[in-house]
Amino acid sequence: MRVYIFLMSLLIGAWMATQKLAEMLAYNPRLGTPFFFQGKPYYMPWDYVKWYFQFNDEIPLAFKETNLYILGAVVLALIILILTLPKKQDDSHGSARWGTYEDLAKMELISAGGVVVGQRDNAFIRAVTGLMRRLDTLQKEKVAYAEMGFERRQDKKKDALMNRITHISQQLADEDVSTEDQKKLMQQRSVLEEELQRIQSYDPKDDLFTVYPFVALYKRIVKFHAKIAHFYLRDNSNKHLAVIAPTRSGKGVGLIIPTLLGGWKSSVIVNDIKSENWGVTAGFRKRMGHTVIKFEPTATDGSTARWNPLDEIPIGTPEEVSAAQNLAYTLADYEGKGKLDHWGSNAAVVITTVILHLKYAHFSDPEHYPHPPTLYDVASFMKSNTVGMVDDEGNPVYEWVDADGNAYDNPTEGAEKMQKLEIKGFVESLEDMMNFEHVPDDGIEIREWDREQGGYVSRRYTPEDMRNMYPLASTLDDSPNMHPIICQNFREIAAKPDNECGSIVSTANTALKEYLDPTLARNTSVSDFCVDDLMNYKRPVSLYLVTPPSDLLRLAPIFRLFFEMMVKHHAKKIGTYEGGKAKTIYKHKCLFLMDEFSSLGNLKSFASTLSYIAGYGMKVFLINQGLPQINDIYGKDNQILMNCHLQIFYAPNDNDTAKYAESLLGNKTITVESVSDSGFLSKKSYSKSQTGRALMTADEIKRLGDQEIIVASGSPPILTDKVKYYESGYFLSRLYDAPAASDIIRNHPYPERDMLLAKGQKSSAKPKFPAFRPQWIGNGVTDAGTVVRKE
Repeated sequence: MRVYIFLMSLLIGAWMATQKLAEMLAYNPRLGTPFFFQGKPYYMPWDYVKWYFQFNDEIPLAFKETNLYILGAVVLALIILILTLPKKQDDSHGSARWGTYEDLAKMELISAGGVVVGQRDNAFIRAVTGLMRRLDTLQKEKVAYAEMGFERRQDKKKDALMNRITHISQQLADEDVSTEDQKKLMQQRSVLEEELQRIQSYDPKDDLFTVYPFVALYKRIVKFHAKIAHFYLRDNSNKHLAVIAPTRSGKGVGLIIPTLLGGWKSSVIVNDIKSENWGVTAGFRKRMGHTVIKFEPTATDGSTARWNPLDEIPIGTPEEVSAAQNLAYTLADYEGKGKLDHWGSNAAVVITTVILHLKYAHFSDPEHYPHPPTLYDVASFMKSNTVGMVDDEGNPVYEWVDADGNAYDNPTEGAEKMQKLEIKGFVESLEDMMNFEHVPDDGIEIREWDREQGGYVSRRYTPEDMRNMYPLASTLDDSPNMHPIICQNFREIAAKPDNECGSIVSTANTALKEYLDPTLARNTSVSDFCVDDLMNYKRPVSLYLVTPPSDLLRLAPIFRLFFEMMVKHHAKKIGTYEGGKAKTIYKHKCLFLMDEFSSLGNLKSFASTLSYIAGYGMKVFLINQGLPQINDIYGKDNQILMNCHLQIFYAPNDNDTAKYAESLLGNKTITVESVSDSGFLSKKSYSKSQTGRALMTADEIKRLGDQEIIVASGSPPILTDKVKYYESGYFLSRLYDAPAASDIIRNHPYPERDMLLAKGQKSSAKPKFPAFRPQWIGNGVTDAGTVVRKE
């Protein structure tokens, strides 16, 4: 800026000298052709240099006079340079400072898209915003006092009515009152009682001169403010972010919703407690061209997409065991502690084995396992099972069943021969499955989803394929058709002492009990989408993981499972290399917008991947209420915040977070003046010294109000304003109704969803009257700024 001022001063001086010389020479044609403005000729300032070399020998006195303009400009420019020299910053006790616009550019927070992290307006817009908020406080104060006065007047009115009703009741109790008078009194009492029950609310217009002017002025300012274009800070880098903001501090309206309303344009996964983000932002993201999916395991109306975690296990591939183990480990850690004890670890082995068994059994024995297995099937299998009956020598026991379901022990005309079934406990069932053929001699047809074709395809998997995949498995020698991992684990479980085995099975049953819920079972029965779709579907995907707060604890394992599977699936291969440069293999980047991150429990495995998953196109946006939340789950030595390049702090309500933020800001050097005197009427002496103080103390941080702090490694911290989407027409114009039902990618039968969509189409076909909206409110804006508009 100082250089620009210096050059501008020289330019002005040169132009003045040019015009003066031209005027002295009466605009001689030898000077060249000028341009005219309002009838007066003008020359370019650099023409003076050209004239000096051409005509100085002819008119030296003229140049001597006009050179004074150049000299004056140089002197003035030097004075400006000296006056604008930056004051040397004292740094003996610290050099911390707040970041400037130049620092924002270096931090890559000036971007057309990305995660919205703050708002930085010019002085005028900030003044308008400050005026609006001061008026908001003032009009609320006026309305509050007016409401208190209104309530007092209403109480007096009610007391008067009650007294009149009591008086009439006393008159009615008098035996001397005639029948005609009783009817009149009863009618009067009825009217008074109706008036007493009539509910009245305060209207600011009742106080036309004392309250309403403030309310009306505030509404006009809000309408004007909504039209102002604000400057939003956006992070579109491949680095992670962490937000520390207590409850009700505005993180939803300031960070989450603005990011979803067009800030982030690629795929996103939203941990959406209470479904607020779906309701506000899903409509616009669908208009962006996204496939908008809501996974709400407790929904009963068909509005949710369904997801079966077992469909993510690639049966018949080398990844099948590790995928099943990861799934089982997360299920066994149902409390989210991050570490399993002896019983939990063995329960995970049992669950792994059952999952693999049911997956293979569905393809090899569709008669007894007709449907693709689900978590409900795994939980049910752990309870008791219907198995084929065998005799003491291990031979099947048959019966003959007719069309009416009657069973016979001997061959009967019109009856079909079938193996007898019996119900056994889990451990007893294992003994009968020791020779189960998971891959028969003729192989199995594995049905799986093909991303490129957009549909299901089948492939043959034979015992030879299984032997090639497990070349060191000794169990294949005596049981060539039984899966070696399942066989080994079945034998290990059955060989354990009864007490230990019973405790392990009991632990597994406890971990799986939630999946016996019929609603949860229905919503995890099939997969309308899969984890691969988030980054590789033909369109970006916006996925909302929705759960009511009342079910948060019991549903946390399935959401933890989803995030774990996302990372493990997409972090297998970073890409291909062409010409020595990496080329990504994913179609869309994906933002993990994890609101209330700590509510998901211990995601230790996921947290450990933060240091490298950014290179695979995954960006994490963690939101917590305070530092103690993270430390309680992951310990004080966790590296979660360390792996987040950008950290955002709202005014915290705990000391640990405030002190942590203070330590990140650092110290600055200040000059302190001390005063001393030697006694009565003596002269005071002044002395100055330098000392250090925090750039912002913990106490000051706890009183941030409508401001926030952004800290990035390698850059000075930024003190800026919070975003409030309901104050900006930019965001309010993007509010639309959320879809009636979630989008789906895989076309499974879903009658509840079909009925819901048909009902919505029938309803939309009826003529609608426009909803009432106050005239002062702009398109889509409501008093609270939260009601979305319809298409």
